[in-house]
Amino acid sequence: MNFFYLNQKFPINDKLWENITSSFNISFFKENYIVEPEKKLISLTNFQYNIPTTFYPVLLNYYKKMKYLKNNTEPEFVSTEFRKDWGLFFRGVHSIREEMVLETVKTVSDFTKVLEKFNGVKAEFGDISYILEPLQGVFLCYILWEGDEDFPPSLKILFDKKLADIFMQDIVWSIIVETNYRIKIHEKYFSLFN
Repeated sequence: MNFFYLNQKFPINDKLWENITSSFNISFFKENYIVEPEKKLISLTNFQYNIPTTFYPVLLNYYKKMKYLKNNTEPEFVSTEFRKDWGLFFRGVHSIREEMVLETVKTVSDFTKVLEKFNGVKAEFGDISYILEPLQGVFLCYILWEGDEDFPPSLKILFDKKLADIFMQDIVWSIIVETNYRIKIHEKYFSLFN
C-alpha cells in the first residue's frame, strides 16, 4: 500500500533544516514522527513506512511556526477564495481534492462515523460538519451537503484563517490533501495502529 498521497520526489533544501538544532517528536493524527536534524531524517516511530520527502516541508515548517499556532483564539474558517492570490493558487493541480473525501463519505452517517474516528469535533454547518486537527493548533473544517435526487453530495473544506498568516499556500495545501488522503483510506489507516 502506498500510504502517502504526495509521494513524488521533492528536492530537500538545506534551508528547510535551518534553525533546527535538536531532535523532536511531532504527531500528524495518529502518526508519531521523530525528526533528527543531524541526520536530516524524519521517521515514523509507531509503524514502518518510508516517509516521502514531500512531507518533510510540512513537518519542518510546522515545527518552526508552531509557537504562532498556540494562541487560544477560536478558529476563523475561510475558503481558498478568501484572498485573490490564494484563490488563484488553489486551482488546477493545487485543487484541494474534495472528491478524494467524497469517494469515501457521501452520506451524513458515513461522514459522521469516519470523521469521529479522526477525533473530529461536530460543528454547525451544512447538513453535517466536523472540525479536524491534524497537527496541534492546525484546524480544518469539513462540511458535507448530502445531496438528493437532483443534486449530488458536495463537500467544502475550510481552514483556519491564521494558517494563511503563518504558512505559504503549498504547506496549507499539503496539510489539506494529506488529511483528505487519510480520510479516503481510513480503514487501512486505522488498521495500521491495531
